[in-house]
Amino acid sequence: MTLETALAFALGMVILMLTPGPSMLTTIAKSLATGFWTGFQYNIGVCIGDLIFLMLAIFGLQIIAELLGEIFIVVKFVGAAYLLWLGAKLWLATPEPMDARPQASKGLFREVMAGILITLGNPKVILFYGALLPTFVDLETLTAPDIAILAVIVVAAILMVNNFYGLMAARARRIFRSGRAVKVLNRSAGSAMIGAGLYIATR
Repeated sequence: MTLETALAFALGMVILMLTPGPSMLTTIAKSLATGFWTGFQYNIGVCIGDLIFLMLAIFGLQIIAELLGEIFIVVKFVGAAYLLWLGAKLWLATPEPMDARPQASKGLFREVMAGILITLGNPKVILFYGALLPTFVDLETLTAPDIAILAVIVVAAILMVNNFYGLMAARARRIFRSGRAVKVLNRSAGSAMIGAGLYIATR
């Protein structure tokens, strides 16, 4: 794999991540609701989910992916339902002063699993790795170092782009001090999660 190929793939990954989708919206919503580290932990799961699709594409397992299509459909709707539930919960939450709100996430395992689940149900990711990856690289000639480079590019693009949005969202939390402002925050984050859930469910 040449430098030009790696750069082209990296550009494709960045464009994919910059395109509004469930992972971006959920990162923003989680970072708004409970801070940057919640969104960061969630994105670890997003990375794992993307790497699963990357490996499926590289090792020619698209047929297995197609055979598991019904399972992916179930995962898709479970992930959508999870986001809708979180969004509704935020909409109905009683506004509290920001300083009194817990800053910790619900737990690393829970956030990572949420990232994996939502990524595996995202049709945009399936399309990118299953159909578009071969346009960047010749899958039959990839070596172990090539695969490692692709994996590093995937992880770097996800963490840089999504966590940039997460960091901006977490900083925006500082302006939400009054009960009224927290209500706006809750409903903004809830709307983002509901939007991400609807996106997954309708694609």
